[in-house]
Amino acid sequence: MTLDRRKNSRRSVLQGGAALALSGLLPARVLAQGQPLRLGILTPLTGAGGADGPRMLKAMQLVIEEVNAAGGLLGRKIEVVVEDGQTNPEAAVRAARKLIDVDKVPAIMGTWASAVTTAVAPLCWEGKVFLTTTSGADSITKLPHQGYLIRTQPNNHLQARKHAEFIAALGMKRVFIMSIQAPFSQPTQDRLMDVLKERNSALVGGLIYDKDKTTYRSEVDQALKTKPDILYLNGYAPDVTIVLRDLYRAGFTGARFAQY
Repeated sequence: MTLDRRKNSRRSVLQGGAALALSGLLPARVLAQGQPLRLGILTPLTGAGGADGPRMLKAMQLVIEEVNAAGGLLGRKIEVVVEDGQTNPEAAVRAARKLIDVDKVPAIMGTWASAVTTAVAPLCWEGKVFLTTTSGADSITKLPHQGYLIRTQPNNHLQARKHAEFIAALGMKRVFIMSIQAPFSQPTQDRLMDVLKERNSALVGGLIYDKDKTTYRSEVDQALKTKPDILYLNGYAPDVTIVLRDLYRAGFTGARFAQY
């Protein structure tokens, strides 16, 4: 296949896939109009997800540019309205309300924190607005979303299994998990414990800490009392950075596992 044909094939897939994803969800009056199709992006540009949101936004914008260059979606150019969810449920609900009630978008893309998606999802299925999310909490797709929500990354049940298998394969026998307060925290700990046991390793302890603290030294001291071979740091970039600092100050030289 030549380079040009590969490009055309990829554009066809992007264009056709997007059409299939949305054509069944958009009202006929929306599809029939010749105006640009306006979609919403609600992603964390600030707050704990501020390190991830801008990258997700850029990725979505690049795909939309490519779809538009290939002729758009069902013959219509795509425009986006971008809102900052601030990694905060209250702020994200306000932003979602604007996207749904003012901007009249038929779809919202890019919610990230599980607590944010849990708060925004009811607005979307009530308003028949399609929501795509990168949140990992198992509870999200168990919500009564009526088909107006899809997850675009593995849930924490699958992630925790693979993480546990990897940690056990390293020969780590004693694992302690430190998790931020979030919907995914306790299910991740439970799953980690089960899979580690299958692999002849053990979860020797776990704790869930509050976000936005300036130090986690007391939590670090609690974890180190269990003499872990490895610490599983299950949080967001800002708090994990503080935990790592406090581990260094506590003199911990063991292994650390984090998703960054």
